[in-house]
Amino acid sequence: MNHISKKLVCSTILVSLSLILFSGVLDEFIYILDIDQLIVSNDLALNVLGMYLKYYEEGNVQYKTAADQSRTYTNLNIKPDDSLIFDILSGYQKGNEKDTINKIESALKKYPNSVTINAVRVIFLYDEYKNTKDLELSKNILSSLDIITQSKGDNPFCVYYESLVKWDLVDVNEKESIFSKVEKTFNSYSNNINILELLICQAFELSKYEKIVQLAPRYEKEPKKNESISLILAFSFNYLNEKERARNIVESLIQNSDKKNILSKSYELLGDISDTYTQKKRNYEFSLTYDPKNVDSLAKLGILLYQHDMKNNIELSRIYLTKAIILDPNNEQVANILLKINNKLEQRLFLISYIPLFLILAVIVYILYKFSEEETEVEDEKQ
Repeated sequence: MNHISKKLVCSTILVSLSLILFSGVLDEFIYILDIDQLIVSNDLALNVLGMYLKYYEEGNVQYKTAADQSRTYTNLNIKPDDSLIFDILSGYQKGNEKDTINKIESALKKYPNSVTINAVRVIFLYDEYKNTKDLELSKNILSSLDIITQSKGDNPFCVYYESLVKWDLVDVNEKESIFSKVEKTFNSYSNNINILELLICQAFELSKYEKIVQLAPRYEKEPKKNESISLILAFSFNYLNEKERARNIVESLIQNSDKKNILSKSYELLGDISDTYTQKKRNYEFSLTYDPKNVDSLAKLGILLYQHDMKNNIELSRIYLTKAIILDPNNEQVANILLKINNKLEQRLFLISYIPLFLILAVIVYILYKFSEEETEVEDEKQ
């Protein structure tokens, strides 16, 4: 075989390999789901998608620049619908989400069954849905998820976003069904961190603390942990009376976190774990310095003050509990204690305000009586 023939054969093989590598490869995103995993993927097209989505997520323009530079190597070897979504993501700028969504909608008219375009549509629409809870948006999201599922079957991406959208729209029984589906997906994709975190969150809302403790060792292996998930683990350990494990987590969060909401909830839990009145009071107060609207800390501190020394703490307790009931009107325990406090204060006000009046009246009556008695004696003497 001459030199030219060898070059042609090699070129043909390389082109074939490129087509295998890139043709429809973006569809794999629905199984990976994690943007950070896309960026370190062996597939260049997935790297590019990951960097575009990372720019959308964080706003760091370096990701977009790197994606624009890298995509030139993929343009000849990806499907037309994937190339189109790259064009749309390349044109995206922070703040022009509406315009980008309109472009995605136009792309769907051309490629209505595109897995990648529908997936990116879900990401953009869900972020808008989180802020508005618009039912029309939820319908559009679920419509795209149905298209993807019909094409690819059950997958982490669809289960994840379907669960997020439906969770707040259904009753407890249906939440159990959603949880079971997420759990089943996790069993098939146990390395998917997004599904694991979703499973932990849903288990916590359903009070499945034993399940969370079972999942904890798997999550603790993750090099990059979500602080909110770590807090859920800590609260779950505490509910199951594993106080030291809970303490270790919150003390680590207090040392390493710079987020006020995380620090507030960490000190709140540290207050729950503490043994003495002084320790509990101090930790709940610390919690409120980081988040004065932490309704749980307000309620716990108010109740603690009331139960420890009602006589001396009643006014301060009422202040905290009143703030708590304003933020959470459905808290029956707080409402009941506030009712008792108000009754006590009314009794105290009655005693403070009216008893002195009664005493004064009694003195006046006594004086009048004595004066009348003396007058009677004087008249008797005159007679």
